[in-house]
Amino acid sequence: MGDHFQSMFISHSLVDGEVWNLDSVTSILTKENTNLCKPLSNEEIWKAMKSIKGAKAPGGDGIQGVVYHSYWDIVGNTMYMFIKSWFNSHGVPSVINK
Repeated sequence: MGDHFQSMFISHSLVDGEVWNLDSVTSILTKENTNLCKPLSNEEIWKAMKSIKGAKAPGGDGIQGVVYHSYWDIVGNTMYMFIKSWFNSHGVPSVINK
């Protein structure tokens, strides 16, 4: 069993004359990059918020998912703006990154 996992993490050299065709990988990466660079939609944010388990705390703030689920009509617009500004600035706000 150890040999199986060891072989997964050992680099293998190309055989002389062997060439890897990465053209298809580039097109996949380009398509994925286009999708990843799209602005976040409110729908994507809400879907992610709904995926938080109701009794689980999503972070150090200790606020459980059920609070977001129950009071989204009150906190939703603020959360949309906050999360979008976070993504647009390409960084985690220092207040969260403690």
